[in-house]
Amino acid sequence: MFNLVPPVPVTYSQLPNGMAEERPIELRQLLQFLKSNGLLISAVTGSFLLAAVIYLMIVPATFTSGAQLMLDSPLAGSSADSQQLRTEEAFVEGQIEIMRSTDVLRSVVRSQALGADPEFVSTRLSPGDVLRAMAFNKDIDGTGDDEMDEAQENLTIAILRGRLWVRRVGQSSVIDISASSTSPVKAALIANAVAEAYMAISLDRRAAKARDASEWLSERVKLIKEDVFAAERAVKEFQASGSPKPFPTCPAAKRGG
Repeated sequence: MFNLVPPVPVTYSQLPNGMAEERPIELRQLLQFLKSNGLLISAVTGSFLLAAVIYLMIVPATFTSGAQLMLDSPLAGSSADSQQLRTEEAFVEGQIEIMRSTDVLRSVVRSQALGADPEFVSTRLSPGDVLRAMAFNKDIDGTGDDEMDEAQENLTIAILRGRLWVRRVGQSSVIDISASSTSPVKAALIANAVAEAYMAISLDRRAAKARDASEWLSERVKLIKEDVFAAERAVKEFQASGSPKPFPTCPAAKRGG
């Protein structure tokens, strides 16, 4: 059998004295509020719209264009273990930093004549830059103009760096170079110029390393030739003397070569 439980009386807490009971806002009240504050709402909305129109009229549109560059990884064709992957990642990150380096961007600024482009010189020199440029002017013969030109070029490089994005595509050896400008053609030219400047500087560095290696090899061959000639002379002198003296040691053998 089932026992019936008598109902338990429920008591509701009373609101504190002076606190009004919350009521949902009715549509009629909302319309009344909008009607009474219509002028203020219209003025604020119009101000924001006017500011947006002025911003669009003053600030020109910005276009972004990109170029892709495939790096010649030093670990191509090798087994991909964790150590080699970290080495390749470090190599790629290092090349990205080179693409964003001052040497590469300076070459782009000069090749694309960005120092005379109003888009890249619209930002004036800060007082700190002017003081630093004037501090280098130790002569009175007008050499400060060169320092100011260099400071202005450095400022253009900083503006260019702020409009440049260089990133790795996934885990590949492909690098995406993107540049932004008010002109889509200029953005494409800048992105391609960065890739070309990077390749030119990389080739120059490789050529310099090759020259150093060639000079070292030439010097080494010269020393070996001198050692061979010295050994030949020693052999001839030994044969001409006819004395049973021990054969002299080759200088090249002493140097380990």
